[in-house]
Amino acid sequence: MKKFLTILAAAALLLPACKRGITTENYRTTLSYPLEEGLEKPNLTVDISIDYPVDGLKDSVLTKMTTNILISVLELEEEPADVKSTVDAFVEGLEINFRDENLEFWNTDKKKLTEDQINDFYCWEYFVNCYFGERWKDYVSYENEFYTYSGGAHGMQGLIPVVFSTETGDIVTEADIFSEGYEEALTAGLRGHLKDAFVDNAEDFECVFNKDIEPNGCFEVGKAGITYYYQPYEIAPYYVGVISVTVPWAELKEYIR
Repeated sequence: MKKFLTILAAAALLLPACKRGITTENYRTTLSYPLEEGLEKPNLTVDISIDYPVDGLKDSVLTKMTTNILISVLELEEEPADVKSTVDAFVEGLEINFRDENLEFWNTDKKKLTEDQINDFYCWEYFVNCYFGERWKDYVSYENEFYTYSGGAHGMQGLIPVVFSTETGDIVTEADIFSEGYEEALTAGLRGHLKDAFVDNAEDFECVFNKDIEPNGCFEVGKAGITYYYQPYEIAPYYVGVISVTVPWAELKEYIR
């Protein structure tokens, strides 16, 4: 497998940075794997960038948080090793899947495809950019922006945040933040503020096919409030993109733990 590897930019561990009182490092790998040796296309393009904590919290919390970052971002089923080897193994899995899914068909199709058809069906992309968001009370948000393309009319984009406890490194849920009975107030707040998400493109609000939104577990926290993210097709057509709806803390204050 390795003889097919074309390196666009070498994998790198970047220098530490301090964000929200947490010192982080970044591991990024940017690679291109051709489907057939000697060809630039078709290919799989991979760009994965992951921030992870290295200081500013207890050692046990740093370890737990990093483990949970890798599990959530890469959708792992087993306990990960260190960041570099875990990401590298994940990328190798993407490469194997790309070839398994495409090589047989490519050998049949390649002589009759146009360049546009090659780009549409056989040039896959996998982009991930992960970084820390805002810190609020004993919680810190973590953002996972992604775009994947594996043939067809368009790829899939999204933003899936998780919220960590800065005391334990665990991923928290609404039940950790709010006391019992919060659901009705939170749901009302989301529905009441849905239109606010379309201030800059009011016409897109009419395209939302589910305005009776509910908490979906995909949220982040910050000074302004709790923000939920709805992915393409979840409540609106693909072209509308990711929709974020923020409910101010003031509207939920009686339920905040």
